[in-house]
Amino acid sequence: MSNKFIQFTDSCGIHRRHTTRNRPQQNGVAECANRTMGDDISAMLYEAQLPPSLWREALATQIHGWNRLPTSSLKGMTPYEAWFKRKPDVSHLRVWGCFVYVFIQKGKRRSVQPHMEKCVFMGYPSGYKGATTQQHKSISSQNVQNSMNASFLDLQNTRQHQQLI
Repeated sequence: MSNKFIQFTDSCGIHRRHTTRNRPQQNGVAECANRTMGDDISAMLYEAQLPPSLWREALATQIHGWNRLPTSSLKGMTPYEAWFKRKPDVSHLRVWGCFVYVFIQKGKRRSVQPHMEKCVFMGYPSGYKGATTQQHKSISSQNVQNSMNASFLDLQNTRQHQQLI
């Protein structure tokens, strides 16, 4: 650590504690959180039958939901509530990996083309984000922000889902 960093932490009243190198057991809380996140994203990818390459999207979605759950360390509050000083709205939460239909803007389609594109729901950042399954490209649409503009289907027919992937 640089002297400048040490001076900064000392001036802010931050007490540094070091752990032994290559001993993650000494950092139990962080290791437990990392294990939980890893287990969650593995389950999400398996359940949605999506490739491991989408682990980043699964992790971002898992954290988005986790920050909206009460935690004992905040005495019944959510991390979101502690940060923003208001209860989180969870009405927008959807099943990760489910099918969604994204509205295609008039200027981006021909008159005889469908107005919707079937996608797989991938997360929440700045509106809903869908990933098309045929081209494997990411699309974000302002027209899918509200559930009124998108249909969310649970995966009842996994064979149909596999055909799209």
